[in-house]
Amino acid sequence: MEQQQPAFQFGAFELNPHTRELRKHGIKWKLQDQPLQILLVLLERPGEVVRREEIQRRLWPENTYVDFDNAINSAVRKLRDALNDSAENPRFIETVARRGYRFIAPVNDRAHVVTVEKVEPEGKQRRLAIGKRSWIAVGAVLILAIAAGVLYKVSIERNRSDRDVLPAPVPLTTYPGFQWSPSFSPDGTRVAFTWDERGKRPASIYVKLMGPSDPVRLTSGEETDFAPAWSPDGRWIAFLRAKGPFSAAILLIPSLGGTARELAQLQVRTSRLFYYGWWTATPPFLAWSADGKWLLALEESDSEERTRETPLRIVRISVESGKKNAFALSVDGDQSGHGGPPSFLKGEEGLAVSPDGRSLAFIHTVESPNARMYLVPLNDEMMPAGPARRLHFDEGRCQGIAWDPDGRGIIVSSDRRGSFELWRVPISPSAPPSLLGVNDGDPADLAVSKTTHHLVYTHRSYDFNIWRVDLTKGRPSGPVAFIASTRNEFYPSYSPDGKRIAFESNRSGNEEIWVSEADASHPIQITSFGNKYAGSPKWSPDGQHVAFDSNADGRWNVYVIDSQGGKPVRLTSGSGSKIRPSWSHDGKWIYYCASGESGPQIWKLPSGGGAEVQITKHGGCNQLESPDGRYVYYLNKGNIALWRVSINGGDEVELAQLGPESQFTLGKNGAYLNSRDSNTLKFLDYRTGSIKLLGTLPGTFGPGLAVSPDGHWLLFGRGESEGSQLMLVDKFR
Repeated sequence: MEQQQPAFQFGAFELNPHTRELRKHGIKWKLQDQPLQILLVLLERPGEVVRREEIQRRLWPENTYVDFDNAINSAVRKLRDALNDSAENPRFIETVARRGYRFIAPVNDRAHVVTVEKVEPEGKQRRLAIGKRSWIAVGAVLILAIAAGVLYKVSIERNRSDRDVLPAPVPLTTYPGFQWSPSFSPDGTRVAFTWDERGKRPASIYVKLMGPSDPVRLTSGEETDFAPAWSPDGRWIAFLRAKGPFSAAILLIPSLGGTARELAQLQVRTSRLFYYGWWTATPPFLAWSADGKWLLALEESDSEERTRETPLRIVRISVESGKKNAFALSVDGDQSGHGGPPSFLKGEEGLAVSPDGRSLAFIHTVESPNARMYLVPLNDEMMPAGPARRLHFDEGRCQGIAWDPDGRGIIVSSDRRGSFELWRVPISPSAPPSLLGVNDGDPADLAVSKTTHHLVYTHRSYDFNIWRVDLTKGRPSGPVAFIASTRNEFYPSYSPDGKRIAFESNRSGNEEIWVSEADASHPIQITSFGNKYAGSPKWSPDGQHVAFDSNADGRWNVYVIDSQGGKPVRLTSGSGSKIRPSWSHDGKWIYYCASGESGPQIWKLPSGGGAEVQITKHGGCNQLESPDGRYVYYLNKGNIALWRVSINGGDEVELAQLGPESQFTLGKNGAYLNSRDSNTLKFLDYRTGSIKLLGTLPGTFGPGLAVSPDGHWLLFGRGESEGSQLMLVDKFR
């Protein structure tokens, strides 16, 4: 007979409450009894706060006398160690101050079938004996065949599991600020990387020996140096140096230190190549040929006005002369849907040359933020030797790419399942991608040693909260942390009556839409997409609905949900991404930003469904309709300028230059403006068009800006802590 024993599955882990075994990728994971019992009670009530008193009753019988607080704290620490979790940036177990703990990751119940042999009565056994003998020969053959097949399958699964389950990552760097863009020396004994501390020192190139050692700074001065790439012979390190907002240079410096020499100039918006931005390109940005004669780099295509959305193109540079040549890519006609091999129409990034130097893997942006992975053969002159072939992988954002040491696959950091994870993608079309067992959240750019079986990746740590300032004195005053947790809160939005606030947060483990009272009390989660993203909420004029964007169906689209929660309704469809929705003041239309051949443009569609109408023709995003219902205000030119257009389209007028990564919100009498470079708050008067400086918002710039309907309060995003470190995985295979 068969009986079902439910098990809990979360992340790479699975806990069977019947056998009391914790497994990771099928491998048994050691966990002591008390931490296991705490994990069980949390998994039985995911998303709920389990009070410490309940844990005490679960772990100890009545009349037990121990130091319960210290014992619980110790057991939770052991549990977090086993799950490679942390109290400061939890992925599984969140501490609720002075109350207890909450399991915040998605949990799936699975049914494990346990077969129990049924014992037959003695008389029936005798009657069956003769029949059994007659089938024994056939049965023996079948059993042997089945056993052989099972053993073969188990062997394959064990080998696959052993390959994809990796040792726990350990910190390679723990310095303040940001360490990123790692590159291994050919012998695998050293790592070059970028290190910068905002406000203290510019980004510079450093080299560190594997193991305990201090890093050595290779570049100095006040210029921004980043993206190192080690030459195949180990003598040189190529890197990029920002020459201004629209230009960078490739330089070479001896790997043991010395004077750097400039090799070539690149026309590129340098903010697109910095690691810690949402719209930055995928590293690596430089790649050497196997013989060290050539470098591949990224440059923006020719355009009258280069913006954040201008496609990046691959160029080849001679290491001897510095001469640049276009890297003419074409895609396999069978995959493009065209009759022949057309040129790529969108941007390339993420350059990774295979260990044998015969192939280039790269990321191809189809429409931001969706990307694909391609492979193109290379000739001896470091040029395409044929059309590019798309690899077997889903679309999604990518944060890093590197080759397996054996050249049979590619390691990529992708959010194809929602959050970023490391995947192994075989270059064979018949082999599926597999998830790597790196138990760490949000891995970014990475490097793999070809000789020492090491993998290094960038681990980001950050906490953004929503702050509030008083505007009644004509300047921002009395700043306080308003909607805050140990996780992230973004993009606040006031309801039309000012009584509620919608915002985006991952406090439940995933990016979802939340709604609170105007005083930030009683927050409730109104979406539940699980391992996907939902964000950028905006209220309908009647306060009954919230529009937002999500990649729940694989592409970014606009959804609407009841402000109390319920089933979301998707409004947009088709190719391309549709993001950042907002409402018309009469509630009849929803505006959004859609990607296309001409870059992002602003469109609108009836809130009840119907034909879409294009509003801008020269680019735009992050739009809001003016209070009088006459204009649409929006950002253009890579979010550095505020523009305006009629609600029905027409002349597109620039109102103000704001600076990089700007944001704005609309009040009754004017627009409030904020940009990353100075984090100042400015006010643009609708009537006169004049701009007045109101003051500076405290803290590090964060996403989101909203003003209350009465003009009393301003909500803004603030980065409480932000940084990145390099993590090392040993025995990578």
